[in-house]
Amino acid sequence: DTYHYVGPAINTNRQEDPITISKSGDQKLIYIAVGTVYEAKLQFLRNCLQAFSDDRYLVILSVGQAIDPAVFEPIPPNFTVAQYVPQLSILQQADVFITHGGMNSIAESVTYGVPMIVVPNTLEQSINAARVEQLKAGLYLGPNQLSVENLQKSVIRILADPFASNGIQQVQNSFMEAGGVERAAEAIQTFKERHGLNGEA
Repeated sequence: DTYHYVGPAINTNRQEDPITISKSGDQKLIYIAVGTVYEAKLQFLRNCLQAFSDDRYLVILSVGQAIDPAVFEPIPPNFTVAQYVPQLSILQQADVFITHGGMNSIAESVTYGVPMIVVPNTLEQSINAARVEQLKAGLYLGPNQLSVENLQKSVIRILADPFASNGIQQVQNSFMEAGGVERAAEAIQTFKERHGLNGEA
């Protein structure tokens, strides 16, 4: 009785730099972004480049401001590597999102129905990752599971597993049913009326 859960507030109209994504045939789009607060481990990023450097995938890799994309040259032709990319635009077309598991990234991935592989940097993100896996919305890979082989197997499993699509859809539905900012506004207005605040802050 002391709170209302309304789900996350995602600004889907925020301004982002344009990006052109051209998948060919049956290519799957893998989006990799493991956070900008913590510097991503170079070896993990190199493992991603090795794991997905074939034409089955189109890969967009965001490395953050702390890393110069030039350190990965030669970059496989099916990869786009940049310090920053427009996340919402990419998620609208992505098939898999490899993420550090921050709540913003998880909420945005759920909003667009993209199953995740979560590779957390912090304890909080590890808790998020475990919950994503528990809800069958993705997979949790710990720090000792980030080999080339494990990354390949995880993406293949996510793409082939209908439970991942079903799980992400169920979480997405729960966000929508929570009501978002509209329900939050209604709850605030009801509280004001109940307590006779009459528009005062």
